[in-house]
Amino acid sequence: MRLRPAALATVALSALVMSCQLLLGIRDADFDVADGGSGGNDGGVEASNEAGTSCSAPLPPRPPVGTGGGDGGTYIVAMKTIVLGGGPNAGFDLDRTCTCTAEDPAQARASCVHPKTSRGCDLDGGVDNALLTITSGFAKASVDKFNDNINDTLDCGRQTVLLVLQDYNGGPDDDKVVVFADPSFGIRAPHTGGEGPDGNRCLPTYPARWDGTDRWGSARIREDGYVTFPSFEGYVRDHQLVVDGRDQPSPGPIALTGLGASPLRVHRPVIVAKLESRDGGLELKDGVLAGRVLATDVLTSFGKSVPPDGGERYCQDDEFKVVQTLFCQAADIMSNPDRDFVGDRCDALAFVVGFTATPAAVAPGAAPVDPEIDAPPCTEASLACP
Repeated sequence: MRLRPAALATVALSALVMSCQLLLGIRDADFDVADGGSGGNDGGVEASNEAGTSCSAPLPPRPPVGTGGGDGGTYIVAMKTIVLGGGPNAGFDLDRTCTCTAEDPAQARASCVHPKTSRGCDLDGGVDNALLTITSGFAKASVDKFNDNINDTLDCGRQTVLLVLQDYNGGPDDDKVVVFADPSFGIRAPHTGGEGPDGNRCLPTYPARWDGTDRWGSARIREDGYVTFPSFEGYVRDHQLVVDGRDQPSPGPIALTGLGASPLRVHRPVIVAKLESRDGGLELKDGVLAGRVLATDVLTSFGKSVPPDGGERYCQDDEFKVVQTLFCQAADIMSNPDRDFVGDRCDALAFVVGFTATPAAVAPGAAPVDPEIDAPPCTEASLACP
């Protein structure tokens, strides 16, 4: 199958958000891939920024020391909704600089060399959010459709992200909690009492009920919430969960599923979400998750996807270079913050999603084999930025 360059660029985002069930040709042929606005980056990044201080709106402050303790509970939730970009100005100052937006030139330096066709400017207050730059090239109805496709994947129980909150005292403030995140590849066993009207549509997975009884498969979380991998530290202030992973390298990235053929690794994540009690568990509302995602990870997730009507994988299309350009020109940050302000070329996207999460149960076991994850024949060159 061969697509026109504009048509392929138009489906790039849709393929990213939902492997095998996407909408083609949503926008017409006037899509402009490389328009970076006026100006342009001169390629210069000063290496003497000394990491800088955040000039964005701060995260909710830590509560006083000693506000934790008591009978720390364990809560398991599954992401119920995901919204690309998280909305206007959503996100955080991931690299602690306000590129183009600070009045003080010393605070306005870019943390890496942006593509010459892109100014790479932050949003107000230094917020990093490359997804808003990408989605601005699409009609609102198209972006809404992309998000609907993501949430259909979640509702069908195909994939989600499981979050485990431990050592939380259940109150409005807790100065130290522990958070784990693990991808789930679906609800693989039927619910008690049957599947409901959408069961056949969702097979081989079973639709989520979002009532706390969904048993999401997990290779690394036990039914009692015991977790076998490193955690992120966080806190709760005024019923808001805060995880600032910008300076927490040890847990590794969060694998964000449901957005393409393979999970997207979100490095050094920042999470803020409102906590509400529900039937002895917790709901997370108005959540925002942001972090650094390699541009090559985005290309891989899209390139190994297939059109909704079948056929060759997108990486095999003659015009895949249009998509390669689209995502590579949006790179605005380093995947490794240790390489900020040393003059390296940006290799990652500031990736932001809004989310909600509801109580969930876990069905331990190995993750099922997903043929899309390691599917050939995408070439290394087609999945890398030139």
